[in-house]
Amino acid sequence: MRVIIYTWGSNTDSILKDKLVELGYDVQVFSRKCEHYTKDLKFARALIDLIHNCNADAVISNDYFPIVSMVCNTVGIRYYSWVYDSPHYTLYAKTSIALSN
Repeated sequence: MRVIIYTWGSNTDSILKDKLVELGYDVQVFSRKCEHYTKDLKFARALIDLIHNCNADAVISNDYFPIVSMVCNTVGIRYYSWVYDSPHYTLYAKTSIALSN
């Protein structure tokens, strides 16, 4: 399975990546800065390009990013977010609620 891990500087990014590799996943790293949680067109385009170029099956990140969820929904692949912060305000985004059904 090919997965993209979105890294943004979390102190557990490398741990998550290493564990995915250890479990046998083919991991690609995407580490572009997100300028806006829902309206960063350059971020979205770069992620879409990477998804298509590496034929990814899923995207995973530490914490939830609405724009990553929107991109994954648009291209039809799964998005997994490992949420460990509390409270985590982006979980109140419409993308989290609407796509969880």
